[in-house]
Parts: sequence; C-alpha cells; structure tokens
Amino acid sequence: MGIDKEVKINLMANEHQARKKRLKSWAMLLAALLSILAAMIYVHNYYEQRLQVLALENQRLKEERDEVLSAEGEDLRWNYLQLKSNSVQRARQSQASIPDLLDEIEQTLPAAIALSEIIIDRDRVTLKGYSPAHTPEALWLAGLKEQQLLQELILLDSQWNENREEVGFELVLVWGKNQQGIK
Repeated sequence: MGIDKEVKINLMANEHQARKKRLKSWAMLLAALLSILAAMIYVHNYYEQRLQVLALENQRLKEERDEVLSAEGEDLRWNYLQLKSNSVQRARQSQASIPDLLDEIEQTLPAAIALSEIIIDRDRVTLKGYSPAHTPEALWLAGLKEQQLLQELILLDSQWNENREEVGFELVLVWGKNQQGIK
C-alpha cells in the first residue's frame, strides 16, 4: 500500500506577503526621508530668520556708530576722551608714588629688621621679613604710621620662629595720596 500524498504550495500567497513587506519598508523609508527633509527645511528657515535679525541689528549698530561719529556725537567723544585722560593721569600719579613710598619705608626701616620679600600691587605693598624681637618691629610700625603716603597699615602675621630664633612678620601697607596720615 503506498501512501500517495500530495503537497501543494501556494506561491501566490507568499508573493503577496513579500510584496506587502517591501511596500511597507519602502513607505517607512520614504516617511523617514520626508521627516529628515522637513527637519532640514525647519532648521534652514530658522537660521535664515536669525541671519535677518542679525543683519538688522548690525545695520542699527552701524547707524548708531555713524551718529556718534558725526558732528552731533562730538560731545560724547570729548567726554570719553576726558574720562580716558583722567584715568591716565591717576595712573601716572600712583606710579609716581611708588618710589616715594619705597623711600619712606627705607627711611624708617631699622637696621635690626631684614626684609625678605616686597610685593608691590596697584594700591598696596606687602612686606615680609624678620626681626630679632618684637620691639624693633613695633618701633618701625609706629614710624610707618606717621608716613603721609599711607592710608592703612595691616599687620597680617608676627610670630616667633624657633628655628631661626627671630620674629617673622608679614605687613600690608595700603598707600595713596593721603595727607592726613592713617585713616
């Protein structure tokens, strides 16, 4: 007895499903490309608008600059030049005071005190050094307080150093044109 069975394959159904899958994948690819294109158009339009705004702003700034540079803006230029001139004069006065201040420090410095570091900033001088005891340091500070160029005298540190057997100190002098002495 033989078994005769027939196997039938429906190729039409598989082809229909394959065509559906291809169509679906092409549609998804087309949708992705359209999304990317829409995003690029949006970004392009955004940057075009920003460029137009910047162009208008540049034009406005150019008009303001031309106005300032015109004859009407002469007062503004004059005031600006006066302000710059005054700041340069103040800087020159303060620079001229540095040698005066150093001369006054040198005149009042006792022989027993040794300075190890002098740091000069715009409006202050930091002095670091050593003294054999607190007494010469105190006398020197009293002499510095009488100086006419100093506005303020700040003793940051004054401690006995066991290793060197001396007093180490750090002092800040705030200086300026002050004819009344220490404030």
